[in-house]
Amino acid sequence: METKVDEKVETPSWVLNRHPGTKSEDWTRLPSGGWLHSEATVGNGATVGNWATVGNWATVGNWATVGNWATVGNWATVGNWATVGDEATVGNGATVGNWATVGNWATVGDEATVGNGATVGNWATVGNWATVGDEATVGNWATVGNWATVGNGATVGNGATVGDEAKVGNGAKVGDEATFEQSPIAIQGTKHLACHSGPGMMTIGCRTHTIAHWETDIDRIGSNHGYSAEQIEEYRLYLNLVKTRDAAVFPKVIESAAS
Repeated sequence: METKVDEKVETPSWVLNRHPGTKSEDWTRLPSGGWLHSEATVGNGATVGNWATVGNWATVGNWATVGNWATVGNWATVGNWATVGDEATVGNGATVGNWATVGNWATVGDEATVGNGATVGNWATVGNWATVGDEATVGNWATVGNWATVGNGATVGNGATVGDEAKVGNGAKVGDEATFEQSPIAIQGTKHLACHSGPGMMTIGCRTHTIAHWETDIDRIGSNHGYSAEQIEEYRLYLNLVKTRDAAVFPKVIESAAS
C-alpha cells in the first residue's frame, strides 16, 4: 500500500513546476521515490514510480500502477488495476478507467476520459476533453484531438490521427497512419460493421483492404465468410458509398496514387 510515506525531505522544484499553485509543504515523498500531494489518495496495493507525481485531489485506485517519471494531474483519477506508463502524463481532471492502460510517454489531456479496459499506446496523445470509450484502443504514436470521441471497442491505428471534435463510432476502425479531420463513416450492416478506415481503405468486420481490392474481390471474400448473395450486394452498396466519400475527403491522396 503506497500511502506509507518516507521521512520528510525537501520538495524538489520540478515537483512544484509540474503542479503549479501547490506548495512545498503539500508534498511527501513515497518510499518508491514518487511524490504524493497531501490531498491525493493512493489505493491499496497501488504503486507510484520513482520521480512520479500524484497531484492535488487526484486519486490512484487499488492495485493501479503509475510509472517512473509519470504525472497524474490535479483532480485526475486513475482507476483500479489501471496502468500509467513511464513518463506518461494524465492531465488535470482527466480520468483513466479501471483496467485501462496509458502507455509510456503517452499523454491524456486535461478533462479527457479513457474508458474502462481501454488502451492508449506508447507516445500516443489524447487531447483535452476527448473521450476514448470502454475497451477502445488508440495505437502507438496515434493522436486523438481535442473534444474528439473514440467509441466503445473502436480502434485508432498506430500513427493515425483523429482530428479535433471528430467522432469514431463504436466498434469502428481507423487504420494505421490514417488521418481523419472529419468523423470517419461507419455502417452497421446486416452482418459486420463496415468502415471507411483510412485514405483509400475500407474495413468490413476484421478485414481491412484497399478500396480497389474490395472492388475486385468482394464476392470471393464475402462468400468465404458466409455472406449470402443479398448481403454481398448490400455491402457492395457500402463499398460504393465509401469510394465516393474517399474521393471527397482524400482527393490529394487519390491524385498522388494515380500519378
